[in-house]
Amino acid sequence: MNRRIADAMRAGTPADDATVQDLVAEHHAWVSHFWTPGRDAYTGLGQLYVDDERFTASIDAEAPGLAAYLRDAIAVYARTTLH
Repeated sequence: MNRRIADAMRAGTPADDATVQDLVAEHHAWVSHFWTPGRDAYTGLGQLYVDDERFTASIDAEAPGLAAYLRDAIAVYARTTLH
């Protein structure tokens, strides 16, 4: 999942682009195997990816800046799709 989102980021695709949002929908579905986050919780998870250096290091291992890009894409998805 992170590799596909990183590819979009490296291509310069905006976080709110439909292609990225489709990938984030897949991410949300994957997360929902463990827990089904609503709007605020999913936005918080995206922020955690940036605030917790352990998450940031793990996610950014795929591509520097990916944690922040994913946070931004999650925020768009949560705002426009979740309740």
